[in-house]
Amino acid sequence: MAPRVLVVEDEMTVAMLIEDTVSELAYEVAAVLPRVEDAMRLLDSDSFDLAMLDVHLNGKTVFPFAA
Repeated sequence: MAPRVLVVEDEMTVAMLIEDTVSELAYEVAAVLPRVEDAMRLLDSDSFDLAMLDVHLNGKTVFPFAA
């Protein structure tokens, strides 16, 4: 089973590019989320193996999720 990547990115065109790249590298995209709050709800789930994070999301930083 391919590792599942959570993509947290608020710019849709960038998110689509990342999604394509992740797929080309034979990883599975678990979800694409535009907000830190959405990502925080998935923290304790086992729905993803690793995450690709945009540092600034709509004026908020992703550091609480990364920690």
